[in-house]
Amino acid sequence: MGSDGFGSGDAMRGSEVERAPGPVPVFDTSELRWFAIGPVPDDVLGWFLGERESLTVEERADVYHLHAVDGLGVKFRGGTMLEVKQLQSVGDPVDLGNGLTAPLTRWSKSRPAEDTAWTSVDVASVEVSKRIVKRSFGPEDSLPPHIEMPAARLTPGCNVEVTSVWVDAIESWTFAFEAYGPLSMRHSLVIDAWAALIGDASPPSGLARHLDVTAAYPVWLRQTQEVRLAVTPNPESRSALNGSTMSLQVGGTLTPS
Repeated sequence: MGSDGFGSGDAMRGSEVERAPGPVPVFDTSELRWFAIGPVPDDVLGWFLGERESLTVEERADVYHLHAVDGLGVKFRGGTMLEVKQLQSVGDPVDLGNGLTAPLTRWSKSRPAEDTAWTSVDVASVEVSKRIVKRSFGPEDSLPPHIEMPAARLTPGCNVEVTSVWVDAIESWTFAFEAYGPLSMRHSLVIDAWAALIGDASPPSGLARHLDVTAAYPVWLRQTQEVRLAVTPNPESRSALNGSTMSLQVGGTLTPS
C-alpha cells in the first residue's frame, strides 16, 4: 500500500457482475485505451504482472456490431448478453508520461432488455476473442470484492487491463484504464492507478512505441476489420473457455483455476 492510500486488487473489482437477462441501469465510466498489432510483448506482460505469482484472467468471445458511429459500441458479451456503450464526452488528453497520452473519454453502458433497437441484419458483425488480464486500484478500503453496476457509479476506483485480442485469427492487444465513481475524481483515479503501477516497477522503455492507435473498440474494429468477413453471432459455436476464469502463472501458461 502506498503512502497516498491508493491500494490495488487482483480481483475484477468495479467491473460488472453477471446477472440474469433484463434491463440494467446505466453504468458510467471514463476511459483511456490504446491498441497495437501483434501479441503482447513479454516485457509488457511481465511488468504488468509484477511480483505476483498469479493473476485472474478472463477469456471470452464478444460479438460486435459495426455501426458507422464512432460513439456507439454494441456487442453481445460472450455472444449472448447485449451491452450498449454510448460516448458521452471527450475530455482533455491525459499525459501519463513515458510517451503515453490519450483523451479521457466518458461512456455510458447499459444492458437493454430488447435488442431490436440495436441490432440489424444490415449491420456487419465480427467476433472478437479476448484474454483479459486486469488489475484494480482505488482509495484504501473503497474496493469491495464485487460491485453491482449501479453501485459502481458511487464507488471510486480504476481498472487497468492488458488484453490480447483476436479477430479473424489476427492477434492484437490493448492497454486501457477504466475509471468509475464520482465524475470529479476520475482524472485523478487514472493518474493514481498509473502511479501505483509504475511504483511497483518502471514500465518497459518501449511501451508507448508498441501502442499504434488511441481509440475505443467501436472505432478500432471498424477501421481495421470492416473489410474482413463479418461473423454472425452463434452462441453454440463458442469455445468452452468463453466466460471462464483462468489462472495465469508467471512465466508459465494459462491453466484452469
